Amino acid sequence: MRTRRLVERIRSSLWFLPAIFVTLAIAQALVLPELEERRGDEGVSTFFFEGGPDGARVMLSMIAGSTLTLTVLVFSITIVALQLASSQFSPRVLRMFLRDWYSQAALGVFTATFAYSITVLRAVRSEEAGVEAFVPRLSVALAFFWVMVSLGVFVLYVHHTARGLRVISVIRSVGAETRHAIEREYPAAATPPGSAPEGAPDGLVSWEGAGGVVTAVDAERLVRLAESRSVVLVLVPGIGDFVPHGAPLLAVHGAGVVASGDLTHLVELGVERTMEQDVRFGFRQLVDIAERALSPAVNDPTTAVQALDQIHDLLRLLAPRPWPSGLHRGDDGTVRLVVRPPSFDDLVHLAVDEVRLAGATQVQVDARLRGMLEDLLRVARPERIGVLRAELDLLVAGIDRSITDAADRALVMEPDTTRPG
Repeated sequence: MRTRRLVERIRSSLWFLPAIFVTLAIAQALVLPELEERRGDEGVSTFFFEGGPDGARVMLSMIAGSTLTLTVLVFSITIVALQLASSQFSPRVLRMFLRDWYSQAALGVFTATFAYSITVLRAVRSEEAGVEAFVPRLSVALAFFWVMVSLGVFVLYVHHTARGLRVISVIRSVGAETRHAIEREYPAAATPPGSAPEGAPDGLVSWEGAGGVVTAVDAERLVRLAESRSVVLVLVPGIGDFVPHGAPLLAVHGAGVVASGDLTHLVELGVERTMEQDVRFGFRQLVDIAERALSPAVNDPTTAVQALDQIHDLLRLLAPRPWPSGLHRGDDGTVRLVVRPPSFDDLVHLAVDEVRLAGATQVQVDARLRGMLEDLLRVARPERIGVLRAELDLLVAGIDRSITDAADRALVMEPDTTRPG
C-alpha cells in the first residue's frame, strides 16, 4: 500500500522527473570536462568548438539564460493550462494534467539544460599566472546540442498542451482511464458465488487518523489479517466515500479482535479520490464536465453530448457484464473480506440523473439521453432493465413538462442518430 501511494504521488508530481533530469545533467557536466582535461587531445576536440575561454563563457551563459527563460515560460503555460482545466471542465480533472508525463519531461529537459550549462561554465579557465587555459570543447558543444533539443521539445510541448486542452481530449482521456478501471474492478469473467455475513457485526473498527477519502484497499493483506483473527471483515464505506475521524471503517463478524492500528497500511485514505479502484470517480468527472457545460454561464450542450458519448460507452461496457460480488476469500475458500462495489443502479443514477435535470429543455441532451437509454435497454441483463426503464420514464416525463410545444417534443423524441450535428 505504501509503495502504491508513493508511486501515485510521484506520477502526480511536477518535480520528480525534472529532478532526475537535473541530477543526470549535473553528473554529466562534472564528469565530461574532467575526462576531457585528462585526455588532453586538443586536435580532435577543436572539431566540436573552436573558440577560446571567453567565447565558451559567452555561449554557455547565453544557453543558460535562454533555457531558464524557456523553463519559466513552460511553467507559466502549465499553470494557465491547470487554471483553464479547472474553470472550464472540472477541478477534478487537474490530476490528469499533473500526471502528464510530457509536461514533466519538458520541464526536465529545460531545467537539465540550464543546470548542465552553468555547471560546465565553472570548468572553463582562462590563462593566468600559474594556471593553464582550459576549454572543455566537447562539453560546450554538447550544451549547444541540448539547447537545440530544448527548442524542439518546446515546440512539441506547446503543440501537446494545445491539443490536451481541447475538451474532447479531456473527455476521451477520462473515458479511457475509467475504461481501464472497469477492466480491473469489473472483470468480464463471473466471480464465484457466495454470501456476505448477515446480522449485526460483533464489533466495529473506527478510523483513528485524519478524515479522508477511501482511495484503495489492500484486499490481499486484509484477507490474511482476517484469517489470522478468524473473523470476517466488511468495509463500511465504499471506495471513494469520505470517512471522518472516529467513524466506522470496518465491521467485524466473529469473536476475534481487530485494532485500528492493524489497518494503517491496509486501507488508504487520501485528500481526494483517484481512479485506482474507484470507477465512480470516472463517471463523476464526466458528469461534472457535462453539468459545467450545461450551466447558464457556459451554455454548451454539444460538450455535454460529448461527455454523454463516453458515459454511454462505459455503461454499455458494464450493462451485459456479470457483477463482482465484492467477496474476498482466504486460502481455505472462506469469505474473509467484503468490499461492496457500487451497483449498476448506482452507476446509472450517477451518470444520468444530474445531466438529465441540468439538460432539461436542451434538445441535444434530451435526445442523446433517450438514445443512450434505449440502446442500453437492448444490451443490458434482465435484472438491470428496471433502472434503465425508470430513467427513460423520468426523461420522457421531464420532456413533457419542460417542452410544451408538440412539434418540439416530437423533435426531441426522434432517435438522436438521425439528428444533424
